[in-house]
Amino acid sequence: MDPFCRDHPKLCIGGSLNAEYFSTKGAFNGSGIALAGESWNPPGATGTLFTLYFQHHTGAIRYLKYTSGQKWVGGGITETVATNAKNATPISAVAYAANSTQFVR
Repeated sequence: MDPFCRDHPKLCIGGSLNAEYFSTKGAFNGSGIALAGESWNPPGATGTLFTLYFQHHTGAIRYLKYTSGQKWVGGGITETVATNAKNATPISAVAYAANSTQFVR
């Protein structure tokens, strides 16, 4: 147990209190998330509205895309952008356009 949480348990959650709280499937408990909106897609167009990055319980950083058809796509092993990240790694994302090309990073 984290020493701070041992002294102040009401200020802590999840794995900081007990390892039994750590996820064994899906997103890591306490994972940060990052969202990158893709505003260059005009209303009514097909494609991605935004990309959501999260930490999977294995430590991998993965992404999901939310489409204009109101469906989540991805989040599986093929959408891994980093492996072996430390638990609760801060995540950041940005969407931008340069020279008429759109990027999400």
